[in-house]
Amino acid sequence: MVTKDMRRFIIVVFMLTVQSLSAQIRIIPQDKLLSAEPKAVSNSALQFATNEINFGTIDEMSGVWQGSATLTNEGGETIAITRVKSTCGCLKAEMPKRALAPKESMKVVLKYYPRGHAGMVRQRVFLYTEASDEHPSAVLEVRGVVTAPADRSDDYPYSRG
Repeated sequence: MVTKDMRRFIIVVFMLTVQSLSAQIRIIPQDKLLSAEPKAVSNSALQFATNEINFGTIDEMSGVWQGSATLTNEGGETIAITRVKSTCGCLKAEMPKRALAPKESMKVVLKYYPRGHAGMVRQRVFLYTEASDEHPSAVLEVRGVVTAPADRSDDYPYSRG
């Protein structure tokens, strides 16, 4: 005979099983994630000198990688950049907060923090202007490889024993 306590136990186990099955992690390939990112405005006057920067291979513990890209206003009107966004907190883009006059250029400083990001790197920087708040006016891709150090003791600050 099944008692009330056993019945409650069976119901709790059943509910936990259903909940754990519904909370499965789904792995989405990076290509699908990157294709879901916003597409740049097609008629934008903002142009990077190169659309991709490859920093090569760096060590995870080497510290911050720093590079730069040149952004030019190829149009005939002044363009004000409203915001800069990257696909990861590990990549920062710094630039002066000002409008770009026609045919004027500015340097965008890029800083990549590799610690904790070993493997292939493919991040993007999006520049938005007053032309569109949904679609970026310029996109820059940063690629490279971060190698993990052989000694991982810094990742484990506490030891047993």
